[in-house]
Amino acid sequence: MGVFAQKEIVEVVEDYQQQISIGEANTINPSYEIGDVLEIEVTPRDFGRIAAQAAKQVVTQRVREAERGIIFNEYIDREEDIMNGTIQRMDADLFM
Repeated sequence: MGVFAQKEIVEVVEDYQQQISIGEANTINPSYEIGDVLEIEVTPRDFGRIAAQAAKQVVTQRVREAERGIIFNEYIDREEDIMNGTIQRMDADLFM
């Protein structure tokens, strides 16, 4: 199991997290062109089961936060309106 980063190949790098220069990409494989996406392994040395589980929890938490934000933005304009509905899911402090 490994961790990979996808980087777009560009002429001039503006974001080192998401982009790689054409020169660097060509040292890996000369057939790469600008606009291609390159996958680079970025697995930490101490990446094991516990680290993988922690990473999964962080990703899951971020997804839940994004879901809450989407739902909140969907209904913020309806504040103080009277609505009928059915509770489908209850989180710790949020009813959906």
